[in-house]
Amino acid sequence: MFPLVGFSILSFFVTMLAATPASAQAAALPPATVSPQVRGPAQITEPAQGVAPAVQVLPAKPGVTRGPRAIELKIKEAVAAIRPATVNLKALRQMPNGSFVQSIGSGILISEAGYILTNEHVVGTSNNIEVNLWRANGKKYKARIVGVDKKLDLALLRIRSRNGELFSAARVNELAKPRSGDRVIAIGNPFGLSHTVTSGIVGSTGRTLAVGEIVYEGLIQVDAPINQGNSGGPLVNFNGDVIGINSAVLAEDPKKGNFVGQGFAIPIDVAMDFARQFARLK
Repeated sequence: MFPLVGFSILSFFVTMLAATPASAQAAALPPATVSPQVRGPAQITEPAQGVAPAVQVLPAKPGVTRGPRAIELKIKEAVAAIRPATVNLKALRQMPNGSFVQSIGSGILISEAGYILTNEHVVGTSNNIEVNLWRANGKKYKARIVGVDKKLDLALLRIRSRNGELFSAARVNELAKPRSGDRVIAIGNPFGLSHTVTSGIVGSTGRTLAVGEIVYEGLIQVDAPINQGNSGGPLVNFNGDVIGINSAVLAEDPKKGNFVGQGFAIPIDVAMDFARQFARLK
């Protein structure tokens, strides 16, 4: 049975970037081919009079894209909507033995005033948190912790603009009810790879899982690849709406946290209820 771990990555992430376990390598198999079978009469000399064809091919409507291309466009539109509101986090944290480690993770801007949702296990009680925005040209912000809930594994941070600018806030859909099979997108900072995008489907909802002393309830289970550093980043539907906060993953090795196929996100309505305890939000 695989242990369940959170995604904040500590001092060993460089070693993990270089590791390529043999068990994770697989060769692609060519698709099987099937010869079509034709059934029915061997020959029809004349069509029956007055019989319309069973299938009618309609011309595509101008400007309407269908099939795989339509899915690709939906992903691109959703990514374009959410990337500016997704942030990368670095937190200098003090361990129980007195030593300091740097934790990296992700977060999501939920307010133009600079409020950011992330996981508690990313920032802890750190007073040294650095935030990087999408395409910020190297501009960094210092964040302060506004509120935390260790049992929910949630933290609310805030950054301040330097010249009165408003930040790009995510579109949050608290009424979303994800269902098994729904397509989703995860975006974050896995292994320090800024604003990485992956996609998958919802495997199940309402999961209850224990991670150490924390018991998560009502989690969204997904197969979108998420790894250490994705913690606190958004889970998004194909409309670009945030529906969850990526928070945990099944891993072969709890010290590495490498993805083995199943990740878990906190529903966004739970996260927003938490955030409203500390900030006035819409």
